[in-house]
Amino acid sequence: MITAARLVALQDRLVKGGDWPKGKFMGTELFGKVLGIIGFGRIGQRVAELARAIGMKVQAYDIVDMRDRAVKLGVDFVDFDTLIRSSDFITIHVSLTPNAKRMIGEREFQMMKDGVIIINTSRGEVIDTRALLKALNDGKVAAAALDVLENEPPREPWEIELVKHPRVIITPHIGAETREAQRRIAEILVNKVVNYITSNNIK
Repeated sequence: MITAARLVALQDRLVKGGDWPKGKFMGTELFGKVLGIIGFGRIGQRVAELARAIGMKVQAYDIVDMRDRAVKLGVDFVDFDTLIRSSDFITIHVSLTPNAKRMIGEREFQMMKDGVIIINTSRGEVIDTRALLKALNDGKVAAAALDVLENEPPREPWEIELVKHPRVIITPHIGAETREAQRRIAEILVNKVVNYITSNNIK
């Protein structure tokens, strides 16, 4: 969110290319802004805690009623359309189910605030890529930070155009690519195997 809000990646590329873009781009601060979290599971809740710690107002939507948990975290639990209309930043943390596929499309972009910033670290198919590209080109979306795409690596013309867009930050699906995360994944898998063997009296 910080990198997208300040266009850090773009300015980094310009400086490395010999430009000095000080004064060319006006960023925005996160403090006091409304963060909308779509998908209020373990990751969404952790994002809420971090966002609240830096002074953001947080609201969340989930298909499961998470109002009690939201109250404990100081988060407003709202319906989908309310979140889409009233958020300055929208971050997505959902599983790819049939209902989640292209849940963010042209209708939703039209409903959003002008200058909204989108973050997607869930699955690429959750966002209609062509609609996102149009929203960026129209100025509706100020910036997007994506760790996922519908096709990885991108192959469709609009995906390639999106990846090259100056206000898009793109990483190659590396959310779990840390030593610590891989160790946790290995430990979880080992524990699942051990629990299965133990519970089924397998020798």
